[in-house]
Amino acid sequence: MSGLETAIRNALDKSDRSSAEVRARIYQSSRQALEAGLRKQGVDDPNVVAQQRQRLEALIHAIEGEERNRLLDVVQDHVRREASRTTAPPPPTRPVTPSVSATRDDDDFSVDAEVRGDTQDASAPAQDNGDFRADRGPETVAPRPIGGADAASLAFTPERAAKARRKKGLVARLFIYFTLLAFIGFGAWWVYSSGLLLTPEQRDTGVPNPPPEVQSEDFTGAEAKPQPSLEAGRGFSDAWEEIFNAESGSAALKAGSSAGLEGIATPAGKAVRLTSRSADDAGNIAITVPADVLREMAGKSSTIAVTLQSSSDRQTQLSISCDFGSLGNCSRHRFTATPERADMLINVTFNRTLAPNSPGRILINSDIDGSGRPVNLYSARILPGE
Repeated sequence: MSGLETAIRNALDKSDRSSAEVRARIYQSSRQALEAGLRKQGVDDPNVVAQQRQRLEALIHAIEGEERNRLLDVVQDHVRREASRTTAPPPPTRPVTPSVSATRDDDDFSVDAEVRGDTQDASAPAQDNGDFRADRGPETVAPRPIGGADAASLAFTPERAAKARRKKGLVARLFIYFTLLAFIGFGAWWVYSSGLLLTPEQRDTGVPNPPPEVQSEDFTGAEAKPQPSLEAGRGFSDAWEEIFNAESGSAALKAGSSAGLEGIATPAGKAVRLTSRSADDAGNIAITVPADVLREMAGKSSTIAVTLQSSSDRQTQLSISCDFGSLGNCSRHRFTATPERADMLINVTFNRTLAPNSPGRILINSDIDGSGRPVNLYSARILPGE
């Protein structure tokens, strides 16, 4: 039975041995292991089977007695410590009767070697196992009286319970503190972001307006002349000098070696289709500007308006620049032509008063993005400054 005893004690060490129900399951598992081992070895002699069962019951009885004594010693030690902490008389003693319930379990114990050795000694005297039988269930064992403790104290572990309570209380306090800090931080952020602490002057983000004042020179009695608008559309006034109109033909246009001209008719009227095949000077189309118009622009700020549209349903990137000889040049401007007819406006200022005697040029290139898509040119006008 040494193998069974070792297996039972190992199972008790790995489980909650203070629980009578757990111990009963371990004992019942040992009985089942013994029966399985006997069947496996082919032992069917009733005397041998009864002898093995009696020896196992005696072993269980001895181990259970040790466990109960150990638990009673723990309870007595706990009661003595509690009694030393208080001067109150201890409660009346009552006997403690732990119970063992024979609960079936599937734990397995190796008993093959023990059965082989024990079956040879069939004449060994049977030991007294009391009234503890597997078929009769748990029996009551005479308890040892304990002062000031009851049966519920068997499973009492004060150190573990105190540690669990302390750990639980610490976690709860940390959670409460964290929640309060989160609410405080959220409230402070809301107050700061909502501008609740700002003064009315700080909340007014507009430009400060000075108080209105009326002065004698505010009105001269003469009506001011309207300034030309940069969004001047199709309704140009007589002050604009027309330097090109597709209705009059394309004589004022000159294409480079990598550019082409084509007169077309569109729903918006006659136009000249400009096609640039390179982004350099060879792809430019020049609009001739008469010398008398350049003399009117000398030393003044003028406006150039080029009316055009994309030849397809897609947008077309183009550039417009100018070369006015001794009067000066204007920087290159980039525009986007859409399928809708529109005016591209450029403001130019020439400080030189020396006007050239030869015509100037307005240069257009429709291939600055490498797509080579053409544009439709309708007219070109200049509004000289005053």
